[in-house]
Amino acid sequence: FGTNYTNTTIVGDLVHAGAGAFKIVGASSGAANNPTYSRSMYQFLSPAPPVNTMNTLSFWYWATNSATNLYARVRNSAFLQTATNSGFTNINIFITPSNYVPPQLISPATNSLTPGRTNEGLATLPAFPSLWLNEVQPENTAGILDSQGEREAWVEIYNRSTNTLSLDGLFLTSTYTNLTNWAFPPGSSLGPTQFLVVFCDGEPGETTNSEYHTSFTLPPASGGLALSRLHGGVPQVIDYLNYAGVHAGRSFGSFPDGQSFERQEFFYVTPGGTNDGRRPPITVFINELMAQNGNSLADPADGQFEDWFEIYNPGTNAVDLAGYFLTDSQFVPFRFEITTNMAHLVPPQGYLLVWADNEPGQNTVAGVPRADMHVNFSLAVGGEFIGLYAPDGTAIDQVTFFGQINDVSLGRYPDGAAQFYFMPGTVTPRAANQLAAPPNAAPVLDFIGSKILFLGQTLVFTATATDSDTPAQTLTFSLDPVPPAGASITGAGAFTWLPAAVGTNSITVRVTDDGSPALDASETITVEVLAAPGFTRSLRNGVNVELTWRARAGKKYAVDYKDDLNTVPWVPLWTNTALGDSLSFTNATTNAPQRFFRIRTVD
Repeated sequence: FGTNYTNTTIVGDLVHAGAGAFKIVGASSGAANNPTYSRSMYQFLSPAPPVNTMNTLSFWYWATNSATNLYARVRNSAFLQTATNSGFTNINIFITPSNYVPPQLISPATNSLTPGRTNEGLATLPAFPSLWLNEVQPENTAGILDSQGEREAWVEIYNRSTNTLSLDGLFLTSTYTNLTNWAFPPGSSLGPTQFLVVFCDGEPGETTNSEYHTSFTLPPASGGLALSRLHGGVPQVIDYLNYAGVHAGRSFGSFPDGQSFERQEFFYVTPGGTNDGRRPPITVFINELMAQNGNSLADPADGQFEDWFEIYNPGTNAVDLAGYFLTDSQFVPFRFEITTNMAHLVPPQGYLLVWADNEPGQNTVAGVPRADMHVNFSLAVGGEFIGLYAPDGTAIDQVTFFGQINDVSLGRYPDGAAQFYFMPGTVTPRAANQLAAPPNAAPVLDFIGSKILFLGQTLVFTATATDSDTPAQTLTFSLDPVPPAGASITGAGAFTWLPAAVGTNSITVRVTDDGSPALDASETITVEVLAAPGFTRSLRNGVNVELTWRARAGKKYAVDYKDDLNTVPWVPLWTNTALGDSLSFTNATTNAPQRFFRIRTVD
């Protein structure tokens, strides 16, 4: 750097990964076509890269209003330009013998060196096929099976073009020292926008016309792959993929399909299909907060008494929040991104404290993440919103709170529960929430269910409920106003009602405890009153009598008879459950001079 960049420095408040970023501050603008010491940052590769090696210039660029374009080039090649408006941009320049020509090797046959004028002796390369290493699963524990019924490591190749591409003359390898390790079978191809899964199991003899197996295997967790071709007898890398720390049963690759600038681990594995970049489902809660921290808890970063809230993980595994977002507005869900260079892990059944202090630069000290997180917003004493969102915008947890009390936190009790309570005198950051006195628990009303009865019958049942409070509380039953005329329930839950008319009625039964405050539970039941069963037809057919009456589907009916009304009891003849709105029964009366029948409901 020259004197134009004397204010350039390392910063820690705006980073993509690691502990710091290089902030370039120039006294005047640079010139893309005039790379001088005073206007450019560059790196010489000296000595030149050896033949058949691959080098990557990879960095992230954050554009500002005064620096919107970044130019990068490889010596003896055209400029490569990227223009961004905001956000991080990744630029990879793959330096191989095909596009890096050391000056001393230009036109070696004629030794035609060309300082100060156009280079000579450069060849035109054939276009690279639009093929990408799209997804790899190095440790297949519960995924797809090959034709032998085995779960093997695999790699997926994606054709991003709209044309069928031949795979003849292409190679796969798991080591960069042997780029022609395994060749695709002759005549193989991949259709437009299609995916091809290749099993990397070291069993090439299992290769068929529809399923490919390489001669090499993939190491679990960490390793690399390359897709290559030959040009002039020299291997050229078409695409490569390095993976590290991939969990068993998960995969690693590009999202969206066919981009190589940034790859990630996938929870949802998709061999032969479009990659699914959704994060694994997580369950964490915004568990406790304090928006008026007068003298309760000091921020270890600066000793100030600032707003804070706590995230709680009820699970038995640590939860990684890297890539998720925190916000104080439901209309701006992506206000603050949680990255790996700050506290981002919530331990199992543990807590992560977040300082809402508008000081995200305090997330690291000497390049090391602090134990607590710091976000770029604060909390309003009068109340507002806190939200945690997944990278796809899915809400993980949301809390809306109202007016706060000085040095009194608001939290769920117990941890992760739905109900929030003010907790005076028991502020518990990074620990289980506590209350000076346990809150009153609502009673639980046992299920009653809807009822059906016939006009003339009395509905009778006893409602029951339980309550978890200790000592036990007194539970009282009641009916919400206004119940049907004549319906009543005692404080102990005994319900009675003799309906006066046919129809459908809604009745709400409520149970209330005597806690402070008193809590209750209720159930609204439907009571259907039917007309009493009545014969709609009776027919003498020879020695048989056929009886038909109106019924209710699902109700059971019985038929009884007497030959003499003065005798007792009635003799049961038949029972059955109605499937529709009527039932029929035929009785062989033999030689009886007379017979009397009745129908009744059984239940």
